[in-house]
Amino acid sequence: MRKSFAFRISPTVTIQGLSIIAFIFAWEGISRSGLIFKDLVPPFFTVLRQITILLLSHDFWGHLKISLYEIGMGFLLAALIGVSLGLFLGVRLFWGEVFEPIILYLAATPKIIFFPVCIMLFGLDAGSKVAIGALSGFFPIVISILTGARELNPIYLKVARSFKASPFMTYFKVYFPAILRHLFSGLRLGLGVTVIGTFLGEIKLSRGGLGFMAINFYNQFDLPSMYGIIIVIFALAGLVNALMGIILATFSRYRHTLTT
Repeated sequence: MRKSFAFRISPTVTIQGLSIIAFIFAWEGISRSGLIFKDLVPPFFTVLRQITILLLSHDFWGHLKISLYEIGMGFLLAALIGVSLGLFLGVRLFWGEVFEPIILYLAATPKIIFFPVCIMLFGLDAGSKVAIGALSGFFPIVISILTGARELNPIYLKVARSFKASPFMTYFKVYFPAILRHLFSGLRLGLGVTVIGTFLGEIKLSRGGLGFMAINFYNQFDLPSMYGIIIVIFALAGLVNALMGIILATFSRYRHTLTT
């Protein structure tokens, strides 16, 4: 039993865990060594204590709810538009050749520069953060789907036509299994940049959210609380990324089962 349990812990997870522990002790050691101004980089365990205080406060959960709503709505919009447009451009080669260079050019542009436009269109409330989050997450998704659709073996389409498959069945039975890996890779990347775009929007100009809390603590020079919010954001992003990884692995096994 012990032997089987030991093998369940992969070397990757072990190294990741040890890296986090080493980072924590390095942070604590540097902060207490006097090499850096203590108030500028407070000890990690001071920050950890502040995180506990934040988690027990009612305000934190209200701001977390705002951030989760903005991230969720932004990602949903990015996924719906990105998957639909990516599949259309991947299937329709002419339109793909027209719009792919434009999409690639805009994808390399920092999305935060569009935030003033989002504020003018949607105001200071959640709408502008949803918009900048959706805009950030859209590009990785549409590019991944477009690439996956382009890589489809033409033989599969010929077989579908020979069986007189309807457009719906062609999309569902041919394109969807072919782009499954690209779909979840794009969604995983898209969710990550949606989170980043949303928090950047909250930090720039907002009335609520974890980013709003972080910049408020910074303005008050309450650095332990600011670092606490940053750690919570990192933990939230890591949790979401891990969940997407699990979903991707599950669907990859499902796809492998279908193909065999």
